[in-house]
Amino acid sequence: MNRALIVDCGQGDCILIQKNNHQTLIDCGEYYKKPWSKTKRILSWYIQKGRDKNLDCIITHFHSDHYGGFVKLLREYNFGSVNLYLHNPPGFPVNNSPKFVELTEEIEQISDRVEVIDALPLDIDGLLVKSYYPDPAIPVPLSRGYNDTSIVFSVTFGEAIMVLTGDSCEVLNGPLRKAIKKDTKGKFVILKVSHHGSITGTKRTLVKELKPNISFISVGNPNRYDRRYPGSMPHMPTVGLLGKPGNHRNKNSSVYYMTEPRSSRHYFYVLDFMKTKMRLSIKNSSNNRLVDQVIYEYITCIS
Repeated sequence: MNRALIVDCGQGDCILIQKNNHQTLIDCGEYYKKPWSKTKRILSWYIQKGRDKNLDCIITHFHSDHYGGFVKLLREYNFGSVNLYLHNPPGFPVNNSPKFVELTEEIEQISDRVEVIDALPLDIDGLLVKSYYPDPAIPVPLSRGYNDTSIVFSVTFGEAIMVLTGDSCEVLNGPLRKAIKKDTKGKFVILKVSHHGSITGTKRTLVKELKPNISFISVGNPNRYDRRYPGSMPHMPTVGLLGKPGNHRNKNSSVYYMTEPRSSRHYFYVLDFMKTKMRLSIKNSSNNRLVDQVIYEYITCIS
């Protein structure tokens, strides 16, 4: 099984990658009751729990809509062991955050089963993990705060590559562009649009260079931040509004939203990677029912 689960967690990020019995959770959404209840419901359908199950967790950066859910996860779920991968950037007062203090306290309570590692894993049960940032040669821009301390990396599933960007802004669109473009060339590219589709996130130039086959935006509804919605994102080649049949069947790039803009409909996505194709299952966040399914043949999609 080669699978990626794009979780509907409201305003935040949460992605679960599963390879056979190995599972890696990249961010875990927000701490608060309403978003966590959504995250927990979807994870409960897929994540493998129990003292005989292990979990790798990657915190992209120290904003609570990315790491907050880990507090609840470690408190409510039982695992044999947990590897927690994070990067503590110099010059940023991580320990001043009350939620992060709560996370560290939760880790201390089950410290016999949790190992904190200041690095990324090299692979996920054979799936190549490539880290682009942090990079000692690239200074952290201070203008975007924690956003530009985000771990940026990719996971390769055969002919497909998933680029995971956290909330990266200046770093992603500047010094990382060449390296990511080189690694994605000739691949079926799945892009996690940075910073929830914000105007400070993934820029037109990066999208034009990467030519992603699929892009995902994890965004809450309603949203009080500077987010862009369909019609105001011309740099995304095709915007697929879920629930409108046909819009997301374009063979070119498509953009999928966790929440339909100006709608109460919520979705999550299951990506099953096979040898020559990928199956995208669009599911209802409330009941795990299949809404639609799209098959992407790598050979016809790679630009």
